[in-house]
Amino acid sequence: MKKAIILIVPITILLLGAWLFASPYITLKRFGSALERGDANELSKYVDYQALREDLKKDLKALLAKEVAKEADTEEVVFFALALGSLLIDLFVEMAVSQEGLAYIMEKGRMPTEEVVMQNLEAKEEKSKGMKIATDNTNADTKEELETSASYKGINTFVYQIRDKSSKEGIDLIFERRGLTDWKLVGMDFHFKE
Repeated sequence: MKKAIILIVPITILLLGAWLFASPYITLKRFGSALERGDANELSKYVDYQALREDLKKDLKALLAKEVAKEADTEEVVFFALALGSLLIDLFVEMAVSQEGLAYIMEKGRMPTEEVVMQNLEAKEEKSKGMKIATDNTNADTKEELETSASYKGINTFVYQIRDKSSKEGIDLIFERRGLTDWKLVGMDFHFKE
């Protein structure tokens, strides 16, 4: 009996550790499957939309400030451009960062066009249970041109990188642990050529 306990405890600890380590990869697999099926409702189980919106707003506003600082010639122009740009960023992110908008970004590796955003807003109003995600046919062959990698960036942060093989532009998807084995997408970092 004592020998059985001595064997069971380390095996249980090892299996629990493996399960905890594998949990973001399992979430990523489920996330990808929901994306491939175009199942926006399933995809939402793995996204913290509020955190994602805030992260994107912060990143886009920082990019705007950098670009405006390079181009503007007076403080008044900088102030006006940042104020107007920040407002537009807030509005666009609120519209685009939804179940449908996120699926589009993941599939195409870029923000949706205005037409796609409008289609998805209309679809959202209908709130059909099995809603499909509106896309365009631009870059239909992008999956073959992408390289991916995944890794931990701390005990509670996991990053999935998607890059274009030729340009190295792409997206980092940032997942955070919620609870013991649940992970939610909370941020995206876009990588563009300078």
